[in-house]
Amino acid sequence: MLAELVRDVVRPLGPTLLQVPDRKTDVAILESFSSQMFAGRGTYGWSGSWEADMHLILQWAHLQPKTLFDETVARDGLEGYRVLVMPFCDVLTESVWRKVKEFQKRGGLVVSDEFLTPAIIPDIVIPSYKRTGKAEEDKAALQAKAADLRKELDPFYQRYGEASNPDVVVRFRQYRGTDYLFAINDKRTFGDYVGHHGKVMEKGLPNAATVSVSRKTRFVYDLVAHKGVWTDRTDKGLEFPVNLGPGDGRLFMITAEPIIAIRVTAPAQARLGARVPLSLAVVDSRQEPVEAVVPLHVEILDPQNRLAEGSGHYAAKDGKLDVPVDLAPNDLAGEWTIRAKELASGLTREHRLTVIP
Repeated sequence: MLAELVRDVVRPLGPTLLQVPDRKTDVAILESFSSQMFAGRGTYGWSGSWEADMHLILQWAHLQPKTLFDETVARDGLEGYRVLVMPFCDVLTESVWRKVKEFQKRGGLVVSDEFLTPAIIPDIVIPSYKRTGKAEEDKAALQAKAADLRKELDPFYQRYGEASNPDVVVRFRQYRGTDYLFAINDKRTFGDYVGHHGKVMEKGLPNAATVSVSRKTRFVYDLVAHKGVWTDRTDKGLEFPVNLGPGDGRLFMITAEPIIAIRVTAPAQARLGARVPLSLAVVDSRQEPVEAVVPLHVEILDPQNRLAEGSGHYAAKDGKLDVPVDLAPNDLAGEWTIRAKELASGLTREHRLTVIP
């Protein structure tokens, strides 16, 4: 599984993902330091606490929260957020309390548990849950709370993206007008390794869901399979089916315009020992470079069809990439091939370069 992840995701898509930040979210979860110090709360780096379980509930409710701390709330406030989740917030500093009250006055929604300080009245209450040590029962209980949260929150809040199945976890990154949607299969059961203890469901199961996104453009590409995805229009935006194997995941790129071609700009001839300028552009239906970071695979092949220096995986930021090719004095003369493949739609373009002594 790790080798597959490295082969299909880390190597080909790593350069792209390093340049694509999280999509700005309007949901936040507060991890209160004052409650940790004065009420004995906190995760202390572990995931077995109620705060961590609340994060799981948000994940299964297809919300994408940003974790906030006392100092960030006091310094930056809560501008731009519509939902603030406050698990185990028994004690707050006055500065944080004032920011939360201002947030509520502006129409912000507070989601909390029964332990919230009486100085703040929550809009939605999710009663806390203490794990029993039985993994299947605990997951079912937390997913039921996620469903309850959705029922209460949905009349007041519209998600940007979601899946029809809570066991398909979605998360967005964004660059300019392009979305990068992760869909991860979290459907599991007990396996033969440690499953007999009933503590961990370590065996993945196949899963399927319909993914919906609240945007009008319908141009979706599977960056793992390197092909376009058929989508349907809905009243809220677009939707498309996702089929996932055990422990599987997908990364989709959603663009405003369709990708139609790759342009390769390079000289037709060069001498050994020279630096050859190579420019690549991934263009859309307007004949302009796409407003996205597009993964590319570049192969530079000598006359014996051997990979030369400069071959590898790249990211075309704003649809453009410059890859200078350095020809060594002892390289082979003859006809070289430069092959570029963009890993969204799978389009490929070749360029012939004649290298002379």
